[in-house]
Amino acid sequence: MEEAVRAINYLLEQKIGVSQNSLRKQDWLRVIHDRMVLCGASNFGTYYDKIVSSPNEFQELVEAVVVPETWFFRDMESYSFLIEYIQKEWILNNKARPISILSMPCSSGEEPYSIAISLLESGLPPSDFQIAGVDISKKSLAKAMLGIYGQNSFRNKELDSKFKALYFDKGASGFDVRKIVRKSVFFQYGNAVDDNFLIARPVFDVIFCCNLFIYLNRKAQKKLIEVLNRLLANDGYLIVAPVEREMMRQAGFIFGKNHKKCACQKNTIRKDYKKDKSDDLLNALKMESDREKIKKSTALDALEEAGHLADSGDFDHATNLCLKCLKEYGMSAKAFFLLGLIKHAQGHEDAAEDFFQKTIYLEPFHHEALIYLKLLAEKRGDLKQAELFARRAHRLESSDF
Repeated sequence: MEEAVRAINYLLEQKIGVSQNSLRKQDWLRVIHDRMVLCGASNFGTYYDKIVSSPNEFQELVEAVVVPETWFFRDMESYSFLIEYIQKEWILNNKARPISILSMPCSSGEEPYSIAISLLESGLPPSDFQIAGVDISKKSLAKAMLGIYGQNSFRNKELDSKFKALYFDKGASGFDVRKIVRKSVFFQYGNAVDDNFLIARPVFDVIFCCNLFIYLNRKAQKKLIEVLNRLLANDGYLIVAPVEREMMRQAGFIFGKNHKKCACQKNTIRKDYKKDKSDDLLNALKMESDREKIKKSTALDALEEAGHLADSGDFDHATNLCLKCLKEYGMSAKAFFLLGLIKHAQGHEDAAEDFFQKTIYLEPFHHEALIYLKLLAEKRGDLKQAELFARRAHRLESSDF
C-alpha cells in the first residue's frame, strides 16, 4: 500500500505541483480512499493504474484535493490598492487600452467578480477592463460561470448590503451576479505549473495570485515564479497573500511602502538578478522552509499554553497569546480553532464562526471545526450550508485506516 500511495502522491506533485505537506497523511489517505470507492478500485495499486489511464479520474482526484474556500472581498487591502492604483495611476496615464487582470486561482469566482466590482467602483466602465479567471478545478469554474452565490460567499458585512444592492439580483437559488459585472470577466481551465500555461497570452497589468504558493512543493513554486515573470507586464503589479510576500522578495520582486505593501513588481533595476538562478532561488526557499520549522515549534509551545489558559477560564490571556502567535509566527489552524472555541464559549458566535472558517481554510479536513460550523449554520437557520459541513465531517468519520 505504501508504495502505491507514494506513487499517487508523486503523480499529483508532478502534474499539479501540490505539496504532500498541504494535507496531513491521514487526510491524503482519506481523499484517495474515497475516490477508490467511488470508481470501484479494489486497492491503491489498482487506483494508481486508473488515474494514469483515465484523465477524467485524475481530474476527479484533483477536485477532491482542491477544497475551495473563498468569499467576496476576502482581503480588502488588495481591492483598496487596486482602486487607488486605477484612480491615481492608470486613469491619469491615459492608457489607450483596457486594463488586463488575471485572477489565479480564481476558485468559484468570488475574487474575479470582486475585482470587477472594484474597477466599476473606481470609475472604469466594463469596456475598459478585461479579467481572466483561471483555475485547475473544473467544478469551481462551473460555479464561477453560473455566478449564483449563497450567503456563505458574503462575509464582509461592511460591504455586503451596499454591493448586494448594486451588483446582485436576489433569486430563489441565491444572489445572481448582474450583467454589468459579468460582461468583462472570462473563465478558463488552466494548470499554473504546466509548461504551456497561457503560453500565447499577452502580459497582464495586474495579477492576483493569492494563497497558491503555500500549497505547492518547491519545484512547483519555482515554476510558478517563472510563469508570473512571463505573464506580468514590466510595470505591472503582482498581488499575493501576506504569508507569500517574503518568498516574492527572495524571488526578486519588490514591494512598495504603505498602501503598496500588498502588491509587488518586477525588479527591473537590479541587473544582478537573473531568472535562471535556480540554485539561489532554491536556497532561498530552503532557508524560508527551515525558518518556518523553527517558528512552528515555538508557536506550538505557545498555543499549548494558550489552551491551558482557556481550559482554566482565562479567556482574555488565552486570546492575547493566540493573537500574538498569529502575529509573530504566521497563520495557524490550531490558533484559529482555539480562538473559535474561546469566542464560542463567550457567546460571540459570529466571531467564532469566522475563526472556524479560517481553520478549515488552512486545514480543510479539520473535523472539530466542521462540526462547530455545522452547528452554527443550523442555529442561524442555514440548513443547506449545515448539510454541506455535515457531509464533509461525515467523510472523515466514515474513512477507516
